[in-house]
Amino acid sequence: MKYKYIVLYQIRGLTCSPNENDTVIDSKESTSHVIKSIITSNPDPYCNDLDRSLALGYLMLKSFVGQREADDVNRKITEIREARKKNLEGSLALVFIAEGDIVPDFSRPHRETADYVVGFDIINKEEIVSTYRDHINATIAALCLSLVGPSIQVKRLRGDVYLINEQELPVYSMEFSGSGEMFSATPITKEIIEETQVQLKKSNKKALTKVNKLLTQAISRENDELRRFMFGWAGIEVLITSVFKEYEKLFAQSLPGAELTSPTHRYFRRIREVMKGKYNIADQFVIVAACIGNEAVEADIEEFVRIKKIRDALFHDTSAAEKGLPIFETIELLKKYLRLHTRKVEG
Repeated sequence: MKYKYIVLYQIRGLTCSPNENDTVIDSKESTSHVIKSIITSNPDPYCNDLDRSLALGYLMLKSFVGQREADDVNRKITEIREARKKNLEGSLALVFIAEGDIVPDFSRPHRETADYVVGFDIINKEEIVSTYRDHINATIAALCLSLVGPSIQVKRLRGDVYLINEQELPVYSMEFSGSGEMFSATPITKEIIEETQVQLKKSNKKALTKVNKLLTQAISRENDELRRFMFGWAGIEVLITSVFKEYEKLFAQSLPGAELTSPTHRYFRRIREVMKGKYNIADQFVIVAACIGNEAVEADIEEFVRIKKIRDALFHDTSAAEKGLPIFETIELLKKYLRLHTRKVEG
């Protein structure tokens, strides 16, 4: 049986004209699944079954059954859509859609109607959700990296998995278990979409999975300011430590005295042996920045040191957060060096 997994995110920081069509930023098809990511100003058409599933779950908890059920479901769907429109706050939405095949389990109670089938624990939703988690993070990270100016912010609004049976009816699987900075918006352009697609190809790598996840958490409005700052800083640390060895070698090769057998290189190799495992994160950032940074590399190093001092102060006194956290600057530094690294690797 076919499954469909749909996730909806609010994207704060992008705008489009009222008459602009939905934009597909990613579309992949394989023998096992189909994946699509869409930016839209009106997510309602993509959420029909999500909304009905949520409405049915609510009404089942309230024990609404019988002849009034259809009216109650429709009324609840209207409420859900009004709440979503309010939550979007006029922002664009990113809709992620994945489709594939799965064997359902109808051994538990279920009910069939003319419009849908509903039951309990028909599928393992978490298994499906976890399959696409890294790809979603990579897509959001790629969209974030496509913007050179202020970063976007994201907020997960809704996500669910349902089935489509042989009669093309949706099958809803209910579960017994439950589970203040300056900001401006950038008009979405063809260039941004194309850059997002390019970045997705570069950053959707296993080695960058954790960095993508941390960047997504750093720009997520579901997290408070302290957590966003710490996620952003952690993203920088993970990125730098994971690529350091690669750029340490490159740095050594770029030293004066071009021959690898020169005294300069023999000296640096000796330093590497002595310092193996002893470079602190600031030392590592300096070497990485020297290899891939642009003309602003010295300013980047100063910014890194400044942010690190604030991060270190938080470990001794959490009230330091009351003075204001450099969330924007931390995210921008992470974006910059993630972008520079992926370009270097691609080059």
